[in-house]
Amino acid sequence: ITNLKQMETIINLTKKEIDNITIFELNWELDETNADTTFKSIQEQIWELNWNKLILNLSWISYMNSKSIGYISSIYEDIAENDWNMYICNNNENVAEILDMVWMWEYIPMTKTIDEAIEALS
Repeated sequence: ITNLKQMETIINLTKKEIDNITIFELNWELDETNADTTFKSIQEQIWELNWNKLILNLSWISYMNSKSIGYISSIYEDIAENDWNMYICNNNENVAEILDMVWMWEYIPMTKTIDEAIEALS
C-alpha cells in the first residue's frame, strides 16, 4: 500500500502593519487543500496583535471555496465579540460574486481598495 500525500495549493500570506492596522494579504487560490492552514495561521496571529483593527485583502485571490467563507465569518465573529474592527478589501470580480452570493457584505464591511479600508478604520 502506498500512502500518497495530498498536494496542497500554495498560497502566499503576507502580514503588513500600516497606521496601527494589520493587513493580511492572500495571494492565489483558497481551496480545500490550504484553507485550514491559511486561516488557522491568521487566527493565531490575530491575538498576538497590539491593536484591534484588521483588513483582510482578498484582491489577489483567484478562487475561494465555502470553507474559506466559513473561516472569514468565524474570524469576523471572534474579533467583533472583542470590539475589534475588520474590513474585507477586494477588487476581484470573481471573489466579489462569491461573497455577494452569501451576503457577506451584510455583516462584514467591504471596500475595493486598501486605502478605502484604512480610511474607514482610521
